[in-house]
Parts: sequence; structure tokens; C-alpha cells
Amino acid sequence: MEHEFWKYVDCLVENSRLVIDRPKGSTHFRCNNLIYPLDYVFYKEIASGDGGKVEVWIGSLREKKIYELV
Repeated sequence: MEHEFWKYVDCLVENSRLVIDRPKGSTHFRCNNLIYPLDYVFYKEIASGDGGKVEVWIGSLREKKIYELV
């Protein structure tokens, strides 16, 4: 069952449009000494449970996939 969930999430990610909210190298809007090391983005078509944006970091790999950090 868990395997099917991750396949669904990968499919959702591969077929969704990402909007760069804070580009790599930009500073945080409240804390100028915090510099984003990677692009900070949100999914245009996906909303969170509270109706807000689902935000993610984009890594350096070409492949658009979700990776579970263990």
C-alpha cells in the first residue's frame, strides 16, 4: 500500500507545474542573513489541507521526484 502511495506522489509531481517563489541565492524576506541554497518553489495546481500552497525545495537532480529522507 505504501509503495502505491509513493508512485501516486511521483506521478503528481511529474505532472504538476512548479512556480519558483524564492530563487536560489535570494535572501529571506524577514531575515536578510538567510540565503536560500536551493530554489524554493510551490506547486501551482496543488493546495495543502488548509488551502495554502504546497512548498518544496528543488534539488540539483534533473529528475522531478520525491525522495524520502531517512
